[in-house]
Amino acid sequence: MIAEIDAALKALLLSAMGKGSFDVSFDPPTKDWASRRSGPVVNLFLADIRENLEKRSIDVVDVRNDAGVVVSRRPRHRTYLLTYALTAWAATSDDDHVLLGNALKTLLMHDVLPPTPDRLFDEGDPDGLRPMPMRVGLPSFSDKLATEVWTAVGADYRPTLWVLIEVNVGAGLGTPAGPPQTEPPVFAFKDDRTGIHERVLGGDPENPGRLRTRSHTSSTGKDPSA
Repeated sequence: MIAEIDAALKALLLSAMGKGSFDVSFDPPTKDWASRRSGPVVNLFLADIRENLEKRSIDVVDVRNDAGVVVSRRPRHRTYLLTYALTAWAATSDDDHVLLGNALKTLLMHDVLPPTPDRLFDEGDPDGLRPMPMRVGLPSFSDKLATEVWTAVGADYRPTLWVLIEVNVGAGLGTPAGPPQTEPPVFAFKDDRTGIHERVLGGDPENPGRLRTRSHTSSTGKDPSA
């Protein structure tokens, strides 16, 4: 799933900014990496992955077969935020800023991450495909941690454009549903004051439109309407 998001981001930048004029890399932008690059590069370092707990749900989703019968139930998807640190690497600072500005304008044209030609699937969606919201320039963590990212990779700080992708990920295992119902449900009620019992027969599973039937029985076991 993360690899597909990488591919979609790379395809978006290359198609809009001129394929061949620069490259897109997802490697940590270490000093060794910077010394080995051979031309202009937009680096998209995946700096953070965390769940959006505000969207956590305890509901379950019904999984149905081709006949529409519930065969299992599974937990709802979890929503995760993938944070990329986008930086531009060229020959001069001026060229860096041109590349970074073009990347910013390109990403701001889209509220969601465009899918790749072979479709970008989202495991958390029952239909298999759902738009992935994309936010640009809004880090999901503190400024202190953002600075520590560069310290951790051993690189000099560079102007950074934070790109957040929101993705739904399937979670938990499905629980098989009970066997199909073959007989109508029966509901029994009793009035403790009069001793009258009432028995209600639910709909026929084979014919849901069939009318329900009722029977009334007194405390002596006879139908009071007789």
